[in-house]
Amino acid sequence: MPLRRSLAALALALCTFSATGCDNWSFEFKGPSIEMPGFEFNSGKPNPLQISGEKKWHSGDFQGALEDFNKLIKEEPNNAYAYFSRASSLASLGKLQEAINASNKAIELDPNLAEAYENRGSVKAMMGNQGGALLDFNRAIERDENFASAYRNRGAVKSDLGNYEGALIDLNKAIKLDPNYADAYRIRALTHDRNGNVTDTCKDLKKASSLGDDSATRTLENPKNSGLCK
Repeated sequence: MPLRRSLAALALALCTFSATGCDNWSFEFKGPSIEMPGFEFNSGKPNPLQISGEKKWHSGDFQGALEDFNKLIKEEPNNAYAYFSRASSLASLGKLQEAINASNKAIELDPNLAEAYENRGSVKAMMGNQGGALLDFNRAIERDENFASAYRNRGAVKSDLGNYEGALIDLNKAIKLDPNYADAYRIRALTHDRNGNVTDTCKDLKKASSLGDDSATRTLENPKNSGLCK
């Protein structure tokens, strides 16, 4: 399967070069995208409700998106991608258990839908179930070995658990698959920071910033970090 970006990507807050704050998690759901390379709908083209729901999701109208995906499910009750999209909307609304349930249904309908496993893994991480998150990221990668964001997410969880070597292997893989993956550079910077490697932290922060990652830019510009990255 072709390379693709995350549809339900979790992101870590950067440590800003200190021991404090390194364990703070933040999560970002990028949501469903019919423009994902290589994805094909069973009918050959997406339902207009899928298109409408995605537009609403990406504009920040998560409730409106959810309503569209619910209508779509009524029309197409066996549409696994619709349940995946519903799960993304529910997670964005903070309805985490409902998001898990929707992801479970998507997987029941299509056990090979890698995005559904990644989505469920991200929600499990949000709920503090890092072990369950790792299992789902593993399942996503088993179904698509070129799933860059699944490697990124698995690396982020490993970093949070203190497995820096394993985290770097996954993050390196994500960046190899997608050399312009700004968030993967930022999380790799976080991992280097946690591991006491200031040189590589700065290198990855600068790369993430050059690719448009605002969090990396703010970290570099933070007066508290003055002189650390020259």
